[in-house]
Amino acid sequence: MAANTELIDELRLSWSRMLPLHPMLGESILTRLSDSRRAFHDAHHLRQCLHALEELGGTDRAEYLALWYHNVVTTGTRGHHEQASAAVAATELLGAGFPWIEVGLVARLVLVTADHHPRPEVPGSDRICDADLSGLALPFPIVEEAFAQRSAEMTELTDAERDARLRDWIEGMLERERIFHTGYGAENWEQPARENLTALLRPPAFV
Repeated sequence: MAANTELIDELRLSWSRMLPLHPMLGESILTRLSDSRRAFHDAHHLRQCLHALEELGGTDRAEYLALWYHNVVTTGTRGHHEQASAAVAATELLGAGFPWIEVGLVARLVLVTADHHPRPEVPGSDRICDADLSGLALPFPIVEEAFAQRSAEMTELTDAERDARLRDWIEGMLERERIFHTGYGAENWEQPARENLTALLRPPAFV
């Protein structure tokens, strides 16, 4: 989905408030997210995640940096782009002089978005997982369109393969005891997310 000027300006302001001395890092991320080949993992998704993290009470800079970086690389294949994105985050942040302890946490937080299972040893990973999945609780037409956008990014697969992969992902989420791991996410997003995912599995939804 193409990002408009207002959205990019909003994200630039968000970055400048977080890291006013490193504007080019933010610009590099926004350039990647604005690539016309992206349909879902773009600036709109970043804004959704950042707003969700605010709702969850996130205050740690590493958590916000993790969300900024978690989709800088997108391959269409789950697992691979999170690893590549974590590597980009580590390279750029270390190169800019950030402390290695914080950079290591950012990279580990990016990696948990591959399977959305928080790690007890990774502080804030519950909030990162919930923020990344928060869009599942939006009104159903928005969620339905988001999954169509995800499908469009899987350019290496046939239509049938895309639908099968997304169906597997949806069924896997519904099989979980909890989709959301924070108290706020469980209370506010769990039920609408499950209702939306269940509806996606019923015709005439894309799967």
